[in-house]
Amino acid sequence: MTRLIRALRDDICENVRNSLFVNELAEIEKRKEEFGDKFFDKHVATPEQYEIMKQLPASFFVNQAFINCIIHASPDGGCYTRSQLRMSRDRRIPAFASRYSSVTAVDSELYEALQKLEQEEHELRQQLINALNEVRKILLSISTVNKLVEIWPEGKQFIPAEAFSTGTRGVPALLVANLNAVLMQAGVQFSSDNVAA
Repeated sequence: MTRLIRALRDDICENVRNSLFVNELAEIEKRKEEFGDKFFDKHVATPEQYEIMKQLPASFFVNQAFINCIIHASPDGGCYTRSQLRMSRDRRIPAFASRYSSVTAVDSELYEALQKLEQEEHELRQQLINALNEVRKILLSISTVNKLVEIWPEGKQFIPAEAFSTGTRGVPALLVANLNAVLMQAGVQFSSDNVAA
Protein backbone atom coordinates (compact mmCIF):
# COMPACT_ATOMS: atom_id res chain seq x y z
CA MET A 1 0.00 0.00 0.00
CA THR A 2 1.72 3.17 -1.22
CA ARG A 3 1.32 6.22 0.97
CA LEU A 4 0.38 9.54 -0.58
CA ILE A 5 3.44 11.51 0.42
CA ARG A 6 3.84 15.18 -0.49
CA ALA A 7 6.06 14.47 -3.52
CA LEU A 8 3.50 12.05 -4.93
CA ARG A 9 0.69 14.56 -4.37
CA ASP A 10 2.77 17.19 -6.18
CA ASP A 11 3.38 14.78 -9.09
CA ILE A 12 -0.33 14.06 -9.37
CA CYS A 13 -1.17 17.79 -9.34
CA GLU A 14 1.48 18.44 -12.00
CA ASN A 15 0.06 15.65 -14.19
CA VAL A 16 -3.42 17.16 -13.83
CA ARG A 17 -2.09 20.65 -14.63
CA ASN A 18 -0.34 19.37 -17.75
CA SER A 19 -3.51 17.76 -19.07
CA LEU A 20 -6.04 20.57 -18.49
CA PHE A 21 -6.80 23.26 -21.06
CA VAL A 22 -3.74 22.32 -23.15
CA ASN A 23 -5.36 23.10 -26.50
CA GLU A 24 -7.06 26.25 -25.25
CA LEU A 25 -3.84 27.68 -23.78
CA ALA A 26 -1.92 26.77 -26.95
CA GLU A 27 -4.54 28.60 -29.01
CA ILE A 28 -4.22 31.69 -26.81
CA GLU A 29 -0.42 31.61 -27.19
CA LYS A 30 -0.83 31.35 -30.97
CA ARG A 31 -3.17 34.33 -31.00
CA LYS A 32 -0.76 36.29 -28.81
CA GLU A 33 2.01 35.58 -31.33
CA GLU A 34 -0.27 36.96 -34.05
CA PHE A 35 -0.67 40.11 -31.95
CA GLY A 36 3.11 40.34 -31.60
CA ASP A 37 3.59 40.03 -35.35
CA LYS A 38 0.83 42.54 -36.04
CA PHE A 39 2.23 45.02 -33.50
CA PHE A 40 5.74 44.71 -34.97
CA ASP A 41 4.51 45.16 -38.56
CA LYS A 42 2.36 48.13 -37.66
CA HIS A 43 4.39 50.00 -35.02
CA VAL A 44 8.03 48.97 -35.44
CA ALA A 45 8.61 48.18 -39.10
CA THR A 46 6.42 47.16 -42.01
CA PRO A 47 7.60 44.08 -43.95
CA GLU A 48 9.15 46.39 -46.56
CA GLN A 49 10.94 48.46 -43.91
CA TYR A 50 12.09 45.28 -42.22
CA GLU A 51 13.79 44.09 -45.43
CA ILE A 52 15.77 47.36 -45.43
CA MET A 53 16.53 47.02 -41.70
CA LYS A 54 18.02 43.57 -42.29
CA GLN A 55 20.67 45.17 -44.52
CA LEU A 56 21.91 47.49 -41.74
CA PRO A 57 24.82 46.48 -39.48
CA ALA A 58 23.96 43.94 -36.81
CA SER A 59 25.15 46.29 -34.06
CA PHE A 60 21.93 48.32 -34.43
CA PHE A 61 19.76 45.32 -33.53
CA VAL A 62 19.01 42.59 -31.05
CA ASN A 63 17.65 39.26 -32.27
CA GLN A 64 14.70 38.18 -30.16
CA ALA A 65 11.30 36.56 -30.47
CA PHE A 66 9.41 38.99 -28.23
CA ILE A 67 8.79 42.69 -27.99
CA ASN A 68 7.94 44.80 -24.96
CA CYS A 69 5.15 47.21 -25.69
CA ILE A 70 2.81 49.71 -24.13
CA ILE A 71 -0.43 50.05 -26.08
CA HIS A 72 -2.63 53.05 -25.36
CA ALA A 73 -6.34 52.98 -26.13
CA SER A 74 -6.40 56.70 -27.00
CA PRO A 75 -3.92 59.56 -27.49
CA ASP A 76 -4.67 61.02 -24.04
CA GLY A 77 -2.82 58.05 -22.54
CA GLY A 78 -5.50 57.24 -19.96
CA CYS A 79 -6.01 53.52 -20.64
CA TYR A 80 -3.07 51.37 -21.58
CA THR A 81 -1.78 47.85 -21.31
CA ARG A 82 1.83 46.81 -20.89
CA SER A 83 2.70 43.49 -22.43
CA GLN A 84 5.58 41.35 -23.60
CA LEU A 85 4.35 39.96 -26.90
CA ARG A 86 5.96 36.89 -28.43
CA MET A 87 6.39 36.85 -32.17
CA SER A 88 6.18 33.85 -34.47
CA ARG A 89 9.91 34.02 -35.21
CA ASP A 90 13.10 35.75 -34.15
CA ARG A 91 13.40 39.17 -35.66
CA ARG A 92 16.01 41.84 -35.66
CA ILE A 93 14.62 44.31 -33.16
CA PRO A 94 16.01 47.85 -33.32
CA ALA A 95 17.91 48.80 -30.18
CA PHE A 96 15.16 51.24 -29.16
CA ALA A 97 12.74 48.31 -28.93
CA SER A 98 15.03 45.80 -27.25
CA ARG A 99 14.30 43.83 -24.09
CA TYR A 100 15.40 46.80 -21.96
CA SER A 101 12.81 49.25 -23.26
CA SER A 102 9.25 49.29 -24.56
CA VAL A 103 7.69 50.48 -27.79
CA THR A 104 4.77 52.77 -27.03
CA ALA A 105 1.92 53.06 -29.50
CA VAL A 106 -1.65 54.33 -29.68
CA ASP A 107 -3.85 51.62 -31.21
CA SER A 108 -7.37 51.31 -29.83
CA GLU A 109 -8.21 48.28 -31.99
CA LEU A 110 -5.15 46.31 -30.85
CA TYR A 111 -5.65 47.50 -27.26
CA GLU A 112 -9.24 46.19 -27.13
CA ALA A 113 -8.36 42.89 -28.82
CA LEU A 114 -5.40 42.31 -26.51
CA GLN A 115 -7.46 43.18 -23.42
CA LYS A 116 -10.10 40.67 -24.52
CA LEU A 117 -7.47 37.96 -25.13
CA GLU A 118 -5.79 38.59 -21.78
CA GLN A 119 -9.20 38.37 -20.07
CA GLU A 120 -9.84 35.01 -21.79
CA GLU A 121 -6.45 33.76 -20.64
CA HIS A 122 -7.07 34.98 -17.09
CA GLU A 123 -10.46 33.19 -16.94
CA LEU A 124 -8.93 29.99 -18.32
CA ARG A 125 -6.07 30.08 -15.81
CA GLN A 126 -8.58 30.73 -13.02
CA GLN A 127 -10.53 27.62 -14.06
CA LEU A 128 -7.24 25.69 -13.99
CA ILE A 129 -6.48 26.97 -10.47
CA ASN A 130 -9.99 26.03 -9.29
CA ALA A 131 -9.65 22.52 -10.75
CA LEU A 132 -6.24 22.05 -9.09
CA ASN A 133 -7.67 23.22 -5.77
CA GLU A 134 -10.37 20.56 -6.01
CA VAL A 135 -7.74 17.90 -6.77
CA ARG A 136 -5.66 19.06 -3.79
CA LYS A 137 -8.71 18.80 -1.51
CA ILE A 138 -9.16 15.16 -2.52
CA LEU A 139 -5.43 14.40 -2.18
CA LEU A 140 -5.22 15.95 1.28
CA SER A 141 -8.28 14.06 2.52
CA ILE A 142 -6.77 10.60 1.98
CA SER A 143 -3.47 8.93 2.80
CA THR A 144 -2.92 6.07 0.35
CA VAL A 145 -2.90 5.52 -3.40
CA ASN A 146 -5.36 2.62 -3.06
CA LYS A 147 -7.88 4.85 -1.28
CA LEU A 148 -7.40 7.55 -3.94
CA VAL A 149 -8.16 5.07 -6.72
CA GLU A 150 -11.15 3.79 -4.74
CA ILE A 151 -12.79 7.20 -4.26
CA TRP A 152 -11.59 8.81 -7.53
CA PRO A 153 -11.09 6.06 -10.13
CA GLU A 154 -11.02 8.63 -12.96
CA GLY A 155 -7.88 10.09 -11.40
CA LYS A 156 -5.85 6.91 -11.84
CA GLN A 157 -4.47 8.27 -15.13
CA PHE A 158 -2.74 11.11 -13.23
CA ILE A 159 -0.96 8.85 -10.73
CA PRO A 160 2.66 8.04 -11.67
CA ALA A 161 3.22 4.37 -12.51
CA GLU A 162 5.86 4.05 -9.77
CA ALA A 163 3.12 4.52 -7.17
CA PHE A 164 1.62 1.18 -8.19
CA SER A 165 4.86 -0.82 -8.05
CA THR A 166 4.81 -3.75 -5.69
CA GLY A 167 8.56 -3.69 -5.05
CA THR A 168 10.15 -3.53 -1.65
CA ARG A 169 9.34 -0.61 0.59
CA GLY A 170 11.94 1.38 2.44
CA VAL A 171 15.62 1.84 1.72
CA PRO A 172 17.37 -1.10 0.05
CA ALA A 173 19.92 -2.88 2.26
CA LEU A 174 22.67 -2.20 -0.31
CA LEU A 175 22.24 1.55 0.14
CA VAL A 176 22.29 1.21 3.93
CA ALA A 177 25.47 -0.87 3.75
CA ASN A 178 27.10 1.76 1.50
CA LEU A 179 26.05 4.53 3.88
CA ASN A 180 27.47 2.67 6.85
CA ALA A 181 30.74 2.03 4.98
CA VAL A 182 31.11 5.73 4.17
CA LEU A 183 30.31 6.75 7.72
CA MET A 184 32.81 4.24 9.15
CA GLN A 185 35.48 5.60 6.78
CA ALA A 186 34.71 9.05 8.15
CA GLY A 187 35.39 7.77 11.68
CA VAL A 188 31.92 6.97 12.98
CA GLN A 189 31.96 4.02 15.38
CA PHE A 190 29.01 1.58 15.30
CA SER A 191 28.38 -1.16 17.80
CA SER A 192 28.70 -4.58 16.13
CA ASP A 193 25.02 -5.33 16.82
CA ASN A 194 23.74 -2.37 14.76
CA VAL A 195 25.87 -2.57 11.58
CA ALA A 196 24.26 -3.84 8.37
CA ALA A 197 26.69 -6.00 6.40
